[in-house]
Amino acid sequence: MAQLRSLAELRAAFEPEAAALAVTEILRGRVRHHMTTPVPAEAALERHMALARAIQKREPDAARASARQIVDQSILESRHLWGDLA
Repeated sequence: MAQLRSLAELRAAFEPEAAALAVTEILRGRVRHHMTTPVPAEAALERHMALARAIQKREPDAARASARQIVDQSILESRHLWGDLA
């Protein structure tokens, strides 16, 4: 899975359509593993698309900020799964 994600991330850097596909597949994986609801919140989709757009435009500061928002929200939403590790 990690290797596939890396390939998706590499493609996303060069192909805008691949960025959208990578976001979609990551979110589908979270649903399969019961880490999120089947229909993602609009805010979650927007955070992921903002990251994809920043990567596509080669804007590292914007990409970093978007990624941080995604990680922070993910930790907040999944804290109950990790117990004392979060």
